[in-house]
Amino acid sequence: MALPTGTILDLRVGERALVGMMFAYNVALLVTLYLLKPARDSLFLIEVGAVNLPLVFLATAAAVVPVTILYGRIGRRVKLSRLVNWTTVVLIASLIVMRWAVALEADWTYFLFYVWVSIYSVLATSQYWLLAGAVFDPAQAKRIFALLSFGAILGAIVGGELTGYLVEEVELRTRDLLWVAVGVLTLTVVLVNLIRWRATDGQTGRPEGLRRNDTPTENQPVLGLLKDSRHLQLITAVIAVAVLTTALVDFQFKTVSSDAFPVRGDLTSFLGRFYARVSIIALALQFFIAPRIIRMQGVGGALLVLPIALAVGSVAMFVVPGLIAGVLLRGADQSLKHSIDRTGRELLFLPVPLAVKKQTKVFIDVFVDQGMQGLAGLVLLAALAVGVSLEGVSLIVLALLTLWIGLVLWARRSYVQAFRETLPREDAAPPQDRKPTRTTEDVPTLVGALSSDDTEEVLDTLETLDAIDAELPVERACALLDHRSARVRRRVIALLAKQGEEGFADVIATYLTDRDAEVRLEAARFLYQTLGSKHQVLLKRGLEHPDVRIRAAAIGVVAESGTEAEQALITDEMLHGLLDHTGTARIETSVEAIKAMGALDRPAFHDTIRDLLERSQPQVVRAAIHAAGKTGHRLFVGKLLRLLGEKTYEKAAREALVAYGERIFGTLYDHLTDDEVDEPVRRNIPRILSELPTQSAVDLMLLSLERLRAPLLYDVVKALNKIRASNPGLRFNEAAIDVAALGEIRALATVQATLFRHSRAKDAYTQSPGAPLVREALYHEREQSLERVSRMLGLRYPSTDMHSAYLGLTEDDTLRASAAEFLDSVLDWELKRFLVPLLDEAPDQGDVRVAEEMAEQAFPTWQSALRDLLLVRHPRPLACALDAVYEAHPDALPDDLAEIAHAACTPDPSDDPPEMHGEAPAPFRPSAAGDGAAVDPETGNVG
Repeated sequence: MALPTGTILDLRVGERALVGMMFAYNVALLVTLYLLKPARDSLFLIEVGAVNLPLVFLATAAAVVPVTILYGRIGRRVKLSRLVNWTTVVLIASLIVMRWAVALEADWTYFLFYVWVSIYSVLATSQYWLLAGAVFDPAQAKRIFALLSFGAILGAIVGGELTGYLVEEVELRTRDLLWVAVGVLTLTVVLVNLIRWRATDGQTGRPEGLRRNDTPTENQPVLGLLKDSRHLQLITAVIAVAVLTTALVDFQFKTVSSDAFPVRGDLTSFLGRFYARVSIIALALQFFIAPRIIRMQGVGGALLVLPIALAVGSVAMFVVPGLIAGVLLRGADQSLKHSIDRTGRELLFLPVPLAVKKQTKVFIDVFVDQGMQGLAGLVLLAALAVGVSLEGVSLIVLALLTLWIGLVLWARRSYVQAFRETLPREDAAPPQDRKPTRTTEDVPTLVGALSSDDTEEVLDTLETLDAIDAELPVERACALLDHRSARVRRRVIALLAKQGEEGFADVIATYLTDRDAEVRLEAARFLYQTLGSKHQVLLKRGLEHPDVRIRAAAIGVVAESGTEAEQALITDEMLHGLLDHTGTARIETSVEAIKAMGALDRPAFHDTIRDLLERSQPQVVRAAIHAAGKTGHRLFVGKLLRLLGEKTYEKAAREALVAYGERIFGTLYDHLTDDEVDEPVRRNIPRILSELPTQSAVDLMLLSLERLRAPLLYDVVKALNKIRASNPGLRFNEAAIDVAALGEIRALATVQATLFRHSRAKDAYTQSPGAPLVREALYHEREQSLERVSRMLGLRYPSTDMHSAYLGLTEDDTLRASAAEFLDSVLDWELKRFLVPLLDEAPDQGDVRVAEEMAEQAFPTWQSALRDLLLVRHPRPLACALDAVYEAHPDALPDDLAEIAHAACTPDPSDDPPEMHGEAPAPFRPSAAGDGAAVDPETGNVG
């Protein structure tokens, strides 16, 4: 069972064995390091002297050049796990050589040993973290790396204490500590092979394990890779400044230490005990503080701890230089370097692809590390040459710490951006789907496209000609006026009117009797606009024309575009005459008359329009809806709202209500939040408000969030997403969004808690044929809830970022961990502390913990979690699945849970499934196992 997220032992099923081996491997490495470092330091300081430390720093910097070049070349050709094995064998052999060399007791051997240990310490730990980054994905690393760093601290404690014990109690010579290190390092070869076997066997918690990652890489220059990556440049800069700073700190500490302990044995013992005691402090920090810092502040917070602590120590060294200040300064460095700072630094590498990391990480860790050691040597030589004191070195350190903190803040932004770039994005259509930009130079090509047999292509071409203000050739217009599509004929007439083609008047007049009413209206509009002073006479003729279709077209043009005087020519008798027409064109003439009533907006027509809203002919009712919206009279609002619930009229009713504007916002809010109102009516209201993108619309919908359940909640959030995308200047109340998002996160947690409890239960129900049906419904609800959370977050953060994270979580399993880490890096603490633990692929005990914490109640069984979900969220497909299962197997479900499910399953055949970021998902259709039943999620019927 996983412990609560945020502790150092937050592990998942399938991870523990591999993590245990990686932990042991790190402990062993640090034991060897803290056997070697005290031996190195004491031998060098006693036999050579602290004054020569700058020279050994320069020598180390020179030595790492061939080491990193050789390692990089081999690494490009060898699998990572084998590379680690071979490197360890070489280190063991060279350590044996070092033991022989220091026995010579020559100054050059102490220089050589110091250089070797410096390279060993960075190379061994660097390739350890390279292996860890390959074995664990970003989401795992965020939880596990703190534990692995804990292993490093434990290894430092064991190594330091072992050094002191062997020197003081066993009276082992300092140089013989190297034999102990050889033995421990040999054990790591066995561990590496066990890790390799376990990881490539798919036991890491992700099926591909190390097998997919542990492959040779392409031969690319390291400097070229660094040049191409701003993130790697920033990592390099952070490490470079950190090494330079800590090297100066190391010089200060060793100087005051050698002054305080002039005898070799005393100094060796002091250093061993010092490193051990400091590691105990680091152990406590890593166990109690590191996971919380990483969880709450992320990579940036972890990387800021060390420079801030060193700043405090440097101030102490400047004010009161001496052993106490040196212990404080170096203690801060050593207690954090292999714990919080190491964890943060390794997390900083996570977005870097393994192929790139294999070629650059060791170079950065070793070459940059030791190169900066060399630079530190030059700085110290220059400082000592001009007589700079330890206090003066502290001022240099403080200046470097300021630069260090600035680089960390920059690197944190780069870290987030690196993960952002790995996620799929849909900011723009694929190149093949984009329409090319057209200019007047393309007119001949466009005119040629007008001869196409594809009606849609012809319409698109006409739209393009209109958009670039290109004239439609007369001969082509004549041909298109006889097109089989009424939409093409209507569009051509409109273009000719825009061009002012008066010579077409006689031709266009013949279309006053076209079989399509919209074409007739467009022809009448053409004549009205192009004939100038003559149109008054033509209007009168049209209004009195014996052909009812021509009269209807003329009335439509005058009512819509005519002057007040011209509109006065339309009498009530004319309009009622069109309504009472009984010929073959009666529907079309009625529609034109009703539209005219709406455009003229005479009070005498209001009762007529209201009565027409009750007619049975859809075309007539739609025209009456349009007319009602034109009038803007509140008399029609109630009826228009009811018509929102009818599929046939919902689009027209929405458009009519949009025409009312903000005047009816209060009524819309009342209907939206009233559980007694039919759901189809309520679900159309957010779409109306999205067409009125004002601050009032935003505030109203945000206010409604806490009173709605899914799918209404989804509709409102989707409408808010649309408004925010097109109106970035509007204000969105973050507190209201956070409350709604936390509510949806709670629902997601409860779904996953139910899934976990359900999968672990062995009761009569979970063994029944209906159990798979409910699990499938739960997985469906999980997907829907995750999308609702994504859309809510899109109201608080850049919507493209949240959508990309959603796609990474749902569409590409290889990007799931990157998407989770991206969200963990950008979300506020109150949101991410609950959401991020839920983003693992498989529900586990951690989901139960989150659900119980958010609900403030325990969910000991799957029934208790499911009961809470149904009462709080009312997920209909799930409720209907439970209802159907209960009907088929009454004994398989508790009666009270069955009653709740039945109440939440309200059949509504007109309800559509919600859209998923612009595309409608496949409807939920669970299939039962065992009894051949299937459940319709909308009705709950079994069949």
